[in-house]
Amino acid sequence: MAPITGSVERSADGLIVWRAHTGAALGPVAFDAHNLGLGVDAADPSCVLTVVADDSDRDSGATCFTDPGFLTALVDAPTGATLPQPQLVDEIARAATIHAVSRFHLGDLDPGIVTLDEAHAAALCGDMDGARGRYLMATSSMEEVLDDLAENGGESIAEELEVAVAQCPAMDPENAIATVASAIVDGQDARWSEMVLSIHQEELATTFSPPPPNAAGDFLDLSLLPPRLMRFTGPDEHDLALRMIGDDTVEASAVVRDAIYTSSSEAAGLFVIAVERATGELVSSAPCEASGMRMVALLWLAEHELDDLHFLMVTLDVPLDEVSARPLDVRLAQVDRACRHAWTNHRRGRAILTLVNSATAPELVDAAGHAVAHCRQQADDWAANARIELEDILLHLQSPDHQKLVADFREGVLRLQELVAGDFAPDSPIRPTLAELHAETGW
Repeated sequence: MAPITGSVERSADGLIVWRAHTGAALGPVAFDAHNLGLGVDAADPSCVLTVVADDSDRDSGATCFTDPGFLTALVDAPTGATLPQPQLVDEIARAATIHAVSRFHLGDLDPGIVTLDEAHAAALCGDMDGARGRYLMATSSMEEVLDDLAENGGESIAEELEVAVAQCPAMDPENAIATVASAIVDGQDARWSEMVLSIHQEELATTFSPPPPNAAGDFLDLSLLPPRLMRFTGPDEHDLALRMIGDDTVEASAVVRDAIYTSSSEAAGLFVIAVERATGELVSSAPCEASGMRMVALLWLAEHELDDLHFLMVTLDVPLDEVSARPLDVRLAQVDRACRHAWTNHRRGRAILTLVNSATAPELVDAAGHAVAHCRQQADDWAANARIELEDILLHLQSPDHQKLVADFREGVLRLQELVAGDFAPDSPIRPTLAELHAETGW
């Protein structure tokens, strides 16, 4: 693909923004690094989409970009100037990868291990107070990982922990990681065999609760929900069940991944809205209540037919005026599901390979090969499906703004297709995170 460029914008409050002339397959993911605001495509976290700076930041370029002159050029550039896309240094690309996994990965990631990764990301971005705070939140998770390592082994996980501690020594003041790591030898025990042999047929969901009898369904818009809160079994599987209760009321329900989440703060703020399928106009809304493994809302149909409505589950911190449910938005949300699924399977395949690279038993290598082939096929197929769907949408659009929106999305998906078809080096900054490696062990 052609090199990416971007334009410079200047806001009334003195901020200077570089914005790429392309879109994201996932995201963008926004985070702060060394006083700069950065936005990346989660599908390829090394792909920078936005840089936000001010005049005082001209000397910060070397901490974030391989070309330290980029930031000086940005600060000095007039509105409308075109600059080439900056490239992130490895430390910031690693932080971007962690943020991407935290926000978009659909697998069964342990929230505490995700927080450990986020502590590492904060340290990489120069926020040591944030790093220490996140580590304190996840102290028990660190202890559990160390216990698992001591019992089961796991060289790649120990190495990832050692890298994180090097950036934030407060994560391991007693040097426990080095002690455990030194006792881990090449090769894996029977525990790893169980992991590899069981994984390649597993779905992304970890729980199953059948839909209510005679239920219709709708697709959840995952961008409106906390990551990994609700059960997800595939891009084309309805995960919001709909069932008529009387003549003018519908029960909308979705399954949480784990029973513990029904009492979480994220679940407590869920509600469902019903909109006209043709126009996106709001018809009704209702809060969710927990019922077993399901979050359930009862909505009034306001004399509408069920088939004429589209339903969305939304978390409380998403303002209703920012929820768009026009037909185009609904189709793009379904493409987003395909992209998340493709990217997650790509990441899972790479995590499996990382875990078993040092295994010597041929049956482990064979089992890992089957698992990776399954993940790669899913990634290839669904990335291709996303591209095909966007190309079909483009054929029917009249608005130039909508055409640009979808064309930019398509560019991001083309990059996603290239990404899932390739490999990355074991020491690459976009290598699997600690949470990804931990999830694939089955611990």
